[in-house]
Amino acid sequence: MTLILEVCGKPERQSCCDCGGHRVFYSGEAYEGSGTVAVFNTWLYDHDGAREVFTDGIFGTWGADEVDDHVTFGSRTGPVEGSDEPASSLVTGGEMISDPPMIGQKLTRDEALRHPLLPRFWEINDLILNKIPAIHEHWTGHRVRRRWRLR
Repeated sequence: MTLILEVCGKPERQSCCDCGGHRVFYSGEAYEGSGTVAVFNTWLYDHDGAREVFTDGIFGTWGADEVDDHVTFGSRTGPVEGSDEPASSLVTGGEMISDPPMIGQKLTRDEALRHPLLPRFWEINDLILNKIPAIHEHWTGHRVRRRWRLR
């Protein structure tokens, strides 16, 4: 089945508490058939013309009040030193938001690298980079690579 991305509501423009610039917040879900695979939160940062995208992908059982099996992956996409092309890198999931029970375990980079749902997270990350217009427009013409695959 094909993974489908659905953005909920309108993008929310927020102030960046770190640099005084702005960021745009998106949230939604990725689903397959009739079932939710994951929910996501994504922030598009603009720091004096240098853009970064941070994404949290939350996986677990949906449609029930149980959150014991929830895990959160995190990624950063943006410029990297020594490369002309942006890259997506794993970061600790859930670091951009408070600790609602829904996010479950915040996976570190090392935990995420060993987790069986990592390929699904990268699918969602790729959909976000390619399907959310403001984010896609920024990355058009750039081939985004995943640093976790490089050694």
